[in-house]
Amino acid sequence: MATYKELEKQVEASADYFQEMYLDWVNNFLTIERFAEWYNIGEEQAAAIISAGRKIHHQRVNERLTA
Repeated sequence: MATYKELEKQVEASADYFQEMYLDWVNNFLTIERFAEWYNIGEEQAAAIISAGRKIHHQRVNERLTA
């Protein structure tokens, strides 16, 4: 069974992944359709990844601005 620290690292790595995918979409794609095609995933999955990444990114930006 994973320890709390190990789980914490996994959660942080997942958050990093979603944020990186969101920023890739913002900087390199005009549409969700093209993003989905590039990564060979469905448009629904692409939209979910982008949405999660956007939330994580905005939360992290707000934390830095208020720190």
